[in-house]
Formats: sequence, structure tokens, C-alpha cells
Amino acid sequence: MPVASPPDRSHDIAAITARRRETCEAIEPLVYRYNELADRKLRGPGTRNEMRDVREQITELSRALDRLTTELDEAHQEMALHDQFSVDHAPEAAFLDAVDHELERQMRKRARQIAADPTDYHSHVLGPVPVDSGHQAVWLRGATILERHFLGIDRDPTRPARSSVLGSPRENAEMHARLEVMAVRADREPVGRSVDTDLGLDQFD
Repeated sequence: MPVASPPDRSHDIAAITARRRETCEAIEPLVYRYNELADRKLRGPGTRNEMRDVREQITELSRALDRLTTELDEAHQEMALHDQFSVDHAPEAAFLDAVDHELERQMRKRARQIAADPTDYHSHVLGPVPVDSGHQAVWLRGATILERHFLGIDRDPTRPARSSVLGSPRENAEMHARLEVMAVRADREPVGRSVDTDLGLDQFD
């Protein structure tokens, strides 16, 4: 089985670093205030109470700072593993990128072939192929969604296909394809057409 890449912790590192900086900035004035109170020769009850409160705040923030420092160290360690994995598996990653690129090229080619001679099924799901290039590009995206489903590219082979609220995997793909071309239909068809019918939602009545 393929080995999974360690997680990319770059966003976590940025977030933890920001929180750690904010914590340091919060501690600094408290330490200054505590030292200012400690330097007083005469310390009344009010001064002693404030010193106690400030000391407790410093202690709490220092513990938080320690936790953040530990989290940051762990994130850096995992990020180093991630970077090393990327270097070690660069050839495989390049190959997979090339495969993805070729799949997308083939999908675009298949979609154009379908648009040139659409089947009754595609016409039923997506409507007629628009004439203008802008709307035709949207129609092609809908056709690509259907092709990706029928070729199994939109599914994770390690997980069994299951029905959802939207129906079977095929019905789900058809729903997404219809949603993709809704803008085309809105421009081409009368306003009175039912959106429920376009989406197949009338089947749930």
C-alpha cells in the first residue's frame, strides 16, 4: 500500500507562532508591572494583593507559553518529515501530476466529442448544447462531471459507493452536472420553467 505523506503543518506553524507572539506580548507588561510593584519600599495590602494577582497572571501565561512552544516544536518536526517525504517522493509526485494532467486533457477531449454529437442521455440531463462559446464551456463542464462519474474518476476506490440524500452516486453526479449548467438554462429558457424540474427535485414530492 502507498505510504501517506506526513501532514503539511505550515498553516499550524503560522497560527501557533502568532499565538506565541501574542502571549509573549501579554506577559511583558505584566512582568514590568510586577517589578515596579516589587521595587516599592512600602507595600501596603493593595500593593501585595496586586502583586499576587499579577504573579498569577504571569504564571498562567507562562504555562500557556510553554504549551505553545511544545506545540510549535512538534509542528516543526512534523513539517520537517513532510518536507523530507516530498523530496524523497518527488519522482512519484511528478508522475501523478502528469497522470492527472493527462486525465484532465482526455476528459476535455471526451466532453468536446460528446458536445459534437450528444446522446439523448446527455441532452436530457444537460439540455441542448449552447451555440455561444461561453455557455458551451459551462455545458462542457457538466458533461465532464458525468464522464468522470461513468469512468469512476470521481470515486475513491478504497471506499464503497453509497447512496446519499441526493440518491445513488449516479443521481448525485447528474445533480451536480445539472447545477453546473443551470446558468445556461436560465439564459436560454423561459422564466416560468420550474427549477424543481431542472434539478429533479420533483421526484422527492
